[in-house]
Amino acid sequence: MNKKEFIEREDVKELIEEIAGMHAVKVINLLASKTILDEFKISSSLKLEVNFVRSLLYKLYEKKIVSFSKERDSKKGWWIYSWTLHIEKIIELLIKRKKERISRLEEIKSRESINQYFICESCGIKMDFGEAVENNFECFSCGMPLVALEKKADERELNALIGKLYDEVKELEDFKKRREEREIAKKKKELEKLVGSKRVKKKKKEKMKKGKTQKTARKVKKTREKGKKEKVKAEKKEEKSKTRKTKEGKKKLEKSIKSKGKKKEVKKSVKSKRGEKKKGEKSVKSKGKKKEKTKEEKKKRGRKSSLISRIKKIL
Repeated sequence: MNKKEFIEREDVKELIEEIAGMHAVKVINLLASKTILDEFKISSSLKLEVNFVRSLLYKLYEKKIVSFSKERDSKKGWWIYSWTLHIEKIIELLIKRKKERISRLEEIKSRESINQYFICESCGIKMDFGEAVENNFECFSCGMPLVALEKKADERELNALIGKLYDEVKELEDFKKRREEREIAKKKKELEKLVGSKRVKKKKKEKMKKGKTQKTARKVKKTREKGKKEKVKAEKKEEKSKTRKTKEGKKKLEKSIKSKGKKKEVKKSVKSKRGEKKKGEKSVKSKGKKKEKTKEEKKKRGRKSSLISRIKKIL
């Protein structure tokens, strides 16, 4: 039994008619064909007034056979009610109804097993023993004599009816169970899809994270390598600058040493020249002194000779 076959069952139609009337069956058939419909579409397809359709739907809503969701129309500004059918609720109501009927029939069966019943064959009116005694075993409608009913025939009929109802209840319960299993399987698939999509998303995120981490690691490596290269370059530059400085220092030192050497040489030459001058001056002085000494000596000698000559003259 599928959804369409279930909706077309006579006991389902009877139930819906009892709840909301004859037109409600058409509404149920229309909702069963589509998942969600708003009341304007239902009224236009069934050619019924919107308010009447709304009243039918509210009656069904009271029994929880249908549910609604509302949405505001962006152009007109009023609320639009969209309706959904719940077949599970119809199944529950049918099962409940049939079980109640079974309990009533079982009560009748228990009463009839105790009491004796009589029936009017022309009218079909049924009476228990007390009622038959009160009416002198005559029909109160037509006056015909009442006939005693066989208990076995009644029991057979009741048992057949009860058995049929039990079978119908079982069929409905099986149908409900199958639908629930389908719904569970559907939800499981949806969950699996969601979980799968989440897993895929997680994997993508992990990949992205890994990619990002790899990129960051690469960037870090590159930055480190760049840093190292820059450090090496800086060190090389420093070494070059140091070597340059040392070379320049050496050159300066050499120059200074050369200049100092030259200065020393100049000083030496100046000193030597000065020494030479001094020597010359000393020699000149010594020569002058010698000359003066010789002159003085000559003068002394001359004086001595003059004294000696004077002394000789005197003597």
